[in-house]
Amino acid sequence: MKAYIELTSVPIARENTPLLAPAAELAERLAQGGEAVELRLQKEADAIHCYMGVSSLSCAKTLVLLLKQLRCGFHSAEPLSEMSTETLLLRGASETYHIIPGQNRGSTLLMREIVPDAGRSKSLYYTLGQMPEGYGYSVLIRKSPQLDMRTSTLLKNMAEQNQNADMQLYEKLFHADTRYQCVMAVFGQNPEERKQLEMELMHAFAGMKTYNIPKTKICVDTETVWKAAEQTAQQVMPRSSTAAFLFLAEEIQTLTCLEGVSQKNGIRRNHDTLFSEQENKSIWSKDTSLLLGKNEMGEEQRIPFRELKKHMFVAGAPGSGKGNFIFSIANQLHRQKIPVLLLESAKEEQHYLRKTMQNLRVWRPQSGNFVLNPFALPPNVTLEQYRASLKEILQTCVKGDGPLEELYQTTLTRCFAKYGYTQASMMYSPGTIPFGLHEFMLEFNRLLDQNGYSGKTMADIKSAGRTRMHALLDANPDVYDTAVQPIPITELLNGENLLQLNCLTTIEAKQMFATMILISLAAYLRINAKHSSRLQLVIILDEAHNLLRGAEKSDGEGVYSFAENFQNLLLEMRSIGVGFMIADQTADNVPTTIPDICGTKVFLGPSRFSGIERYAALFRADETTLEHLYLLGPREGVYTTYGMSVGAHFSTPNIIDRYQMEEGYPAENSFVERNARTLFETYLECRTCASRGHCTLEQKQQARQTAISVDAECRGLFWNAVRASERAAAEEKTGDEKSQRESRMAKEQLRKVLDYMAVKIAKADNTDCCITQLIRQLNRESASSHLVREIYVEALRKLAESKKKTGGSKA
Repeated sequence: MKAYIELTSVPIARENTPLLAPAAELAERLAQGGEAVELRLQKEADAIHCYMGVSSLSCAKTLVLLLKQLRCGFHSAEPLSEMSTETLLLRGASETYHIIPGQNRGSTLLMREIVPDAGRSKSLYYTLGQMPEGYGYSVLIRKSPQLDMRTSTLLKNMAEQNQNADMQLYEKLFHADTRYQCVMAVFGQNPEERKQLEMELMHAFAGMKTYNIPKTKICVDTETVWKAAEQTAQQVMPRSSTAAFLFLAEEIQTLTCLEGVSQKNGIRRNHDTLFSEQENKSIWSKDTSLLLGKNEMGEEQRIPFRELKKHMFVAGAPGSGKGNFIFSIANQLHRQKIPVLLLESAKEEQHYLRKTMQNLRVWRPQSGNFVLNPFALPPNVTLEQYRASLKEILQTCVKGDGPLEELYQTTLTRCFAKYGYTQASMMYSPGTIPFGLHEFMLEFNRLLDQNGYSGKTMADIKSAGRTRMHALLDANPDVYDTAVQPIPITELLNGENLLQLNCLTTIEAKQMFATMILISLAAYLRINAKHSSRLQLVIILDEAHNLLRGAEKSDGEGVYSFAENFQNLLLEMRSIGVGFMIADQTADNVPTTIPDICGTKVFLGPSRFSGIERYAALFRADETTLEHLYLLGPREGVYTTYGMSVGAHFSTPNIIDRYQMEEGYPAENSFVERNARTLFETYLECRTCASRGHCTLEQKQQARQTAISVDAECRGLFWNAVRASERAAAEEKTGDEKSQRESRMAKEQLRKVLDYMAVKIAKADNTDCCITQLIRQLNRESASSHLVREIYVEALRKLAESKKKTGGSKA
């Protein structure tokens, strides 16, 4: 044979589809009595390999077109090693002779028709799969020339003599428009194992019979095999040897059918045929399209970048290659200079993208790396424009309902007024002062005092309000307890940015943080982004259920859900060129409408529980498709997008291994490096603190722990002493001796309490920071809106300085 092509995959079988027999179909297209086609199944390494050999380059081109039409995977094969055979299989035909009185000697030809038997074929391929390397068999086929007179007469006579159904083979061969010649050759080193393969072939293809021949090479010249077969047939059937080579078209299909070669035996199923039809898509330019991967035939599967404006949903269980897919998409956006923001809510591995995206800035909501003020206005957005977003933030993050939500809204309005904001004010407008959760809580306490609630109602509302606000503060005080916004939201929209949320230990904390970020981003984009037909930003949400699942609560009028608002955000962002890529383990993890809205849907991996069944009609996935999803391996998936009438299969390149993404790589952030101090000098009090400019994050954290300890131990003592001292001071004005004595005792008691607190505070490295944080704690936890007076703060500071100089003493 001049050329060999290896079949690497065959299409998935469906009901009512013809048997897959490419060798038979190729033989049908060749001229009568002309070129031969070889089908070879051979054990190599641990699998069966399937080759098709042709005797000319023009025939090879015809074969390539045929295999594409049949949706088989293939590639050119190196010249096969020479194999020798000592056994041929021909049709099991025999001649019998008889003498009729008064007539010449007669003869009878006995032949059996070869019929398909799927069970026997599977047994054959299983046996071949268990054999050592180098064993196999070849099937040689060619179209038969016109019948000679002797064979034609013999078939006609046999057809007339045998009219029963079992003997209709003669009539079929006589009347057939096209007949074929076929011979099978078995090869392998050990005669005993070769004999076993011969037995399996005769069992699978009942009607074939083995014949021993002198050792003959198969690959060099197939004519030698044909001649050996003819000589053998002439010895067995001297008068009708030609008939031993004659086969019907359906018999050739049976002998060369590949349906029984199972996936585990070596010839895999063509995953492109998961869908009964194949989409003929336009070819998109590499500069204007996103590469998802390649199909079995090596054809690139692309979607235009502009389709990302209609958003993409990706579902894939662990091990399906979802992380690799995200890496691939992010890298392509980087090469196209399209800004990308990734939110990674689980693990911490996407910062390894810095190996290919050197300017990727990694943000983590933890001490010294990020601060987030829920009430800070985005750049170039007025208070009036941000009102609705502030309501969403309150509803999502501090979760007020009923009277409590009204109190929160009123508190927020009073805070903005107190700190100099008007409806037209922006962040850092002249005359404004930033405020944060701490200032909000102080104003909340004042509002409760002024509303005149009864004692129990006041206690219940204050307790509920504090609990919910503290849930946010306590989740990550270094991130949320800030009155400034040193990280403009615009920093997350320019270039390449990654927000890693794994340091937030609960889903609720991750949800709150991501929600505030997205609300602020959306508000900024609504006001500042221009409508565009181009893709200007892609936001990638990995493990999206951490943000979108369970994010709902009552708002007094119905049900507020950030997930529902997020749907509206998806629709709104299309017009300004912002695309979302939303990834999760299954579509069932997020509200149904989220993947519904996304124009491109990608399902990775072998599980039919990824949510693909819900979109079976969109993919035109039948039950066969769903049953064979198990064939998909890592990094393989199916997708559909606008303009496609049927889903398509793809395999993503292994980006993780190519760039060694699983190896450690440092996370860096140029903005954090330039603004390290502003990320922990975050209180309003920091502006006037004596330690400003030379304190450290470690000192602040140590001071906080000391302040929490002193507050827990001394809060009751302190406020009782303050109230007693101030009450006694008021009564002292009456001038009687008893009042003056009680006043002196109260002041002395307060001094002792302050002195005891100062001993504790003096142990902190930074006493100024410790006092600041203690006073903030005392003011937030005050039973009323009464704040610690400056005179006590100053006295505490002096006592602490004195204790620090003397090494501290027991009060």
